[in-house]
Amino acid sequence: MPSPRRPRRAFTLIELLVVIAIIAVLIGLLLPAVQKVREAAARTQALNQLHQLALAVENYHGAHRVLPGYLDPVNNDPGLMGVTSTFTKLLPFVEETALYQQVVANGPSAIEVVVKTYLGPMDLTAPDDKGLTSYVVNGLLVLRPRVALPAGVPDGASHTLLFTERYTGCGPWPTHLNAWGVNLSAPSIYGYRAPAHLADLEPPQVRPDVEVGPNPCVPGRASTRFTGGILVALADGSGRFVAKATAEAAVPGGGMTTWAALVNPNDGKTLGGDW
Repeated sequence: MPSPRRPRRAFTLIELLVVIAIIAVLIGLLLPAVQKVREAAARTQALNQLHQLALAVENYHGAHRVLPGYLDPVNNDPGLMGVTSTFTKLLPFVEETALYQQVVANGPSAIEVVVKTYLGPMDLTAPDDKGLTSYVVNGLLVLRPRVALPAGVPDGASHTLLFTERYTGCGPWPTHLNAWGVNLSAPSIYGYRAPAHLADLEPPQVRPDVEVGPNPCVPGRASTRFTGGILVALADGSGRFVAKATAEAAVPGGGMTTWAALVNPNDGKTLGGDW
C-alpha cells in the first residue's frame, strides 16, 4: 500500500510577517535608487531640451544675424508686440512652424497651447501648462536691441548664460506664471503671467517650495526641481549642470557671485577655477 501523504506545512503568521518585513526593507532600500535613476533620466532630457533651444538660437542667428530678442516685433509686425518673445521667434526652429504661423495670424489667442520642448520633465508647478515654459532666456542679452554674436558677449560665449530653468509656476497665490509667448506681464486666468526672460542676478533656487514655506519660491529668480544645482545652456551652445555651491561662490576679486558673472555678458569677471 502506498504510504499516506504527509500534509504540507503552511507558513506561520510570524514567518509571513518576517517575509513582509524583509520585502518592505528591500523596497525602502530600492526606492531612493529608483528616484535617483528617474531624476538622472529627467536631467538628461531637460539638458537635451536646453541644448535644442541653444541650437535653435544658433540657427535663428544664422538666418537673421541677431539674437531673437524682445524688442523687435514678431514678423516685423508692431501689432504682434504683445506676443514678441525669444520663444515665439524660435518656434520655426524647434519644429513648430505651424504654431508660429498661427501666432502671426491670430496673436495672443494662439499662444495658449502646450509646446513640449518648452516644458521640463520635472516641472509640475503650474495648474495648467498651456502657454508656459520651464526655461528662461538671459534677459541681459535679449532685452538689448539687435544683439549679435560674438560681439554681444564680451566675456566669452562659454562664460555667458543663454538659457536656464525657472518654475512654470512660482510664489503664493496668485501664482506667477512663466509664459513663453508674452512680451509684457499680463494677468491670466490662473495667476500673473510673466515673460520668460531672466534679469535677476541672484543665485538660482534649488527645489524651492511652490507655495509659502521654509524655502519659498521667489518669482523672477531661476529655479529648479533637480537636486544640488541647476541646468544651463551657454551662449556657445553647450549645456551643463551648475552645482549650487558653484553658483553661489564669489568670483576671483569678489563683489559678484559666479552666477551673476555668468548671467552678465559684459562684467569683465573671470569665473572661478571650479567652473
